[in-house]
Amino acid sequence: MKPAASGTGLATVLAERSLAHSSGIVRATRGKLRRVFCLVEGDLAFAASNVIEEQFDRFLVKRQVLTPEQRDRAAAEAARRGGKLVDVLRELPGPGDQRLRSEMEGFAEELLFSTLEWPDGAHEFEAGRPNLEGELGMRIPVIPLILKHARRFPRSVEAVRARIGPPNLGLRREPERAAALARMDCGPTVAEILARPDGTLAQLLAGLSGTEEDAVRATYVLVLLGALVPSRGSFAPLAGTRETPLSREECLAVLAREVGGDSYRVLGLTHQSQTDDVRAAYYSLARRYHPDRFRSGPLRDLLPRMESYFTKVTEAYNTLSSPELRAEYDRSLVAAPSAGEPKQGDPTHLARQNYLRGKVLAEKKHFADAATFLENAVSLDPMQAAYHLELGLLLSNHPRRRADAERALIRAAELEPTSIGAYLALGQMYQRAGHQAHAVRMYREVLRWDPAHVRALEALAGIGKAAAGASEVAFLEAVFPG
Repeated sequence: MKPAASGTGLATVLAERSLAHSSGIVRATRGKLRRVFCLVEGDLAFAASNVIEEQFDRFLVKRQVLTPEQRDRAAAEAARRGGKLVDVLRELPGPGDQRLRSEMEGFAEELLFSTLEWPDGAHEFEAGRPNLEGELGMRIPVIPLILKHARRFPRSVEAVRARIGPPNLGLRREPERAAALARMDCGPTVAEILARPDGTLAQLLAGLSGTEEDAVRATYVLVLLGALVPSRGSFAPLAGTRETPLSREECLAVLAREVGGDSYRVLGLTHQSQTDDVRAAYYSLARRYHPDRFRSGPLRDLLPRMESYFTKVTEAYNTLSSPELRAEYDRSLVAAPSAGEPKQGDPTHLARQNYLRGKVLAEKKHFADAATFLENAVSLDPMQAAYHLELGLLLSNHPRRRADAERALIRAAELEPTSIGAYLALGQMYQRAGHQAHAVRMYREVLRWDPAHVRALEALAGIGKAAAGASEVAFLEAVFPG
């Protein structure tokens, strides 16, 4: 199994096999989550997941092609026959074979896009024509799918820049791959880049027609597809240093720098820093501390805090990289002292101080004292989702305070509906208590905001298989042996 730092490696493998018109099975894994993508002569012909919630029949219900009742009756009939669910679906009077094939293409695309968004994982390719007898047939060209995905993910153009590399990164064309893509309709900006000589990223982007985002995403596509690769010559001055592993101490120090800091402090800059320094600082922080790096592994408990931190990093970059916004921000810093320091008796100020003190005590495992400070923060400023979330996360590990934890986490989610940490903690609490239906709802809410969230997917895989019907379990075991 080949490790992949992100979905980037998977995209490159799929592109390589597609351009070679290969047949075979690509298996992608991330923790307990497993997905397969079958290629026939370079086209995507089948996709499946080992998570019950990611089965084709569930997709049909989500798309309102089937009602939940129709789906349940079809599953029961398939189990009675000991056959495939898809055979029963074909017999239903509603959708028809053509509609089912169309929906299967949408299902495969959704599953592939979600996998390409994994920040980590592994994949392998097994050559040979896959046996898809009895499955809904489809043939989807892979390259257009990757192009479509890269035009919408990552959502932020600055995140796309960070994935490519710094402006002085040298890039060169891989001749065979570039020539193959040049013969395809990948859009005018891609064609324009492929016609340029090798150079730095900044040189490739300079003067392209279209918008800046079009140019950046087109370059990213070519990196994904392996048509542009890092240069080893004079255009690659950043070569060679090996990144040291992230430590908890380093991360906590970075988080401490953000607390109470202005935009310059967040990026580690001074007021004399130039625009190029701002961009370089952002790229450096994005490569090392992007939240995607904390979705698994020993530091994953820091994910909510790193997400909050990186929001501040992005805000700081957006402010300081714009001359107009930076000038306005600098004026506000100069004017700030005349407004006076926050009054020590101000409830908002006191709540913030209690919250920060509670987080520090929680890190030091002084749980009782931490709970007291966090409860004070919630009492003084009850409209801050972060205060409720931190309190709920702390109390969720103490059986006698589970009811209080549940209230705090629910309130955090009410105040901030995108609070993934709150939904995840609630799901884990409900799962430990044996309330599987409640847990499933919370994990689904996590996936609503982060479709590639590994812990939610792993939890649903365990819950789903335990509650699955015989036909579903048989299908999963056939597609994902072991």
